[in-house]
Amino acid sequence: MPMDVEKTARLARLRLSGPERRALSEEMARIMAFADALSAQEASGEERAEEASAGLSALRADVAGPVLAREEALRAAPARREGCFIVPRALAGEDDDA
Repeated sequence: MPMDVEKTARLARLRLSGPERRALSEEMARIMAFADALSAQEASGEERAEEASAGLSALRADVAGPVLAREEALRAAPARREGCFIVPRALAGEDDDA
């Protein structure tokens, strides 16, 4: 498991101290044990949640409800341009006009 912790930390760009590495290794071991237990439970023939609820009806109909007019929504926007919302950049390297 220590190799998995090192790889995970490197991929996540984390700098972990020795105690942090050990703690993360123990936590990952507990998570994997839990996942194994879930897999064993599913393999034992227990009814899956999706199958158990398949016969239940929906709580409400899935229909469109009232919506804001575009102009009303844009009035509440902190930033807008040419009829569109302006939002902060999420990924580095994107063009401003995209």
